[in-house]
Amino acid sequence: MTDADTTIILLRHGRTEWNQLGKLQGACDSPLLPESLNSARASGARLRASRYGSKVTAVYTSPIPRASRTAGLVVEGLGRPGLAPRPRDGLRERSFGGWEGKSWGQIEREAPDELAAYQRDREWVIPGGGESSAGAGRRFVGAMTAIAAAHAGETVVVVTHSNAMSQFMTAMLRIEPGVDRA
Repeated sequence: MTDADTTIILLRHGRTEWNQLGKLQGACDSPLLPESLNSARASGARLRASRYGSKVTAVYTSPIPRASRTAGLVVEGLGRPGLAPRPRDGLRERSFGGWEGKSWGQIEREAPDELAAYQRDREWVIPGGGESSAGAGRRFVGAMTAIAAAHAGETVVVVTHSNAMSQFMTAMLRIEPGVDRA
């Protein structure tokens, strides 16, 4: 690493009620499970004890409450109350439109043709206000690129969503994206 390298620590929001029920959340929100609150604080404490803890200069988060709440708890565990999480719209989860609140099995039964289009075409937009996988990926990679550029040579924490993290890792590793079933 050179002095200009940015270290980004990616964390996923805590597990939610909808995660437990197998429902797609996307842009909707669902409360964090009680054990997720302790887990987020513990993640911050583990980070504090690591070689990176004292180096963290910023914490960014998706504006969706499950992520921003997790980020606040990570900061609490990190022991850095002055390090307020910074919400960034580009870090929000992909919108699954009319599919939000449904399970994959329910979508498969109710909309098999739409699910097939979703699985074969990364530019296909989910009906009901959803986003394409490729469009969400471009948004997220753009947000991460801007964060890295703004913090050259620093260590930052980003609290976001599994689909967003997959999009970023796919782009960074330059691998051919497959079907995402966040």
